[in-house]
Amino acid sequence: MKNSGTMTGLLPLIDGWEKWLKRFWRNHNTTMPGDTLGTMFCSFQLVVLTTIASGSKRTTKITSATLLPAPFVATVLDIMSRKRQWNTEQMADLRAQLGRTPIDIWEVEDSLECVMERIWDDCWSPGMEATLHELRAGHQYGGRVDNWVDED
Repeated sequence: MKNSGTMTGLLPLIDGWEKWLKRFWRNHNTTMPGDTLGTMFCSFQLVVLTTIASGSKRTTKITSATLLPAPFVATVLDIMSRKRQWNTEQMADLRAQLGRTPIDIWEVEDSLECVMERIWDDCWSPGMEATLHELRAGHQYGGRVDNWVDED
C-alpha cells in the first residue's frame, strides 16, 4: 500500500500541524553539520513526524511541508510501509503523545527517538543508507543544502 494518502483513524493529530512542526523543528535538530549520515537520519525522522502530525502519506504533501526532495520522501514512506513501521508500539506511543493536550514537546522528542531507534534496528542497511543519501542529494529541511564536504 504505497503512499496511500490519508492514514487511517484519528489523523491529522494536530490542528495547525504545519505551524506546530515549524515551531518544533526550530527547537530541535533538523541537521547535524558535517555529518551526512546524521543529517539524513534527521531528515528521515522529519518525514516520519510530518506524516504522523499531518495524517497524510502523500509524497506531495510531505514534500511541500518539509522541502525535502520528493524521491527521498517517497522512499522513506515506502520503507516505513514495507517494513511495517507505522504500527509499532513506539509509533503508537508517538501518536499518543501528539494526541495529548497540551502537547509535551520533550515527550514527543523522546517518543520520536524511540521510533527512530526501532526503525534503525529493523530497517537500516548500507544499501538503504546509500539510496537515501543519493535521493536526499544534500537537501535539508526548509530548502537548505549541506554546506560541507564528506571526508569518506
